[in-house]
Amino acid sequence: MALEKRKLGSTGQEVTLIGLGGEGLLRTFGHDRHAVQLINHAIDLGVNYFESARAYSGSENYYGKASGIAAKRFSSRVSLTHGTSAAY
Repeated sequence: MALEKRKLGSTGQEVTLIGLGGEGLLRTFGHDRHAVQLINHAIDLGVNYFESARAYSGSENYYGKASGIAAKRFSSRVSLTHGTSAAY
């Protein structure tokens, strides 16, 4: 069963409605194996929208490691967002 997708703003890129954020396990350091497994599992499930921010500590490194390992497995473009431009 494919995950539902929508266009990401004005980019025209289609991303899954369900994404993986950089909070939780991905906000840690020293858990490379588990974090990379989590990211790769999300990719296996069809997720192609991943989010990160500087406040999420180690998530950027984990995403980098996972994308390097899984680069040949990506059947579609994967989006990684960083931060937000939302006004509060």
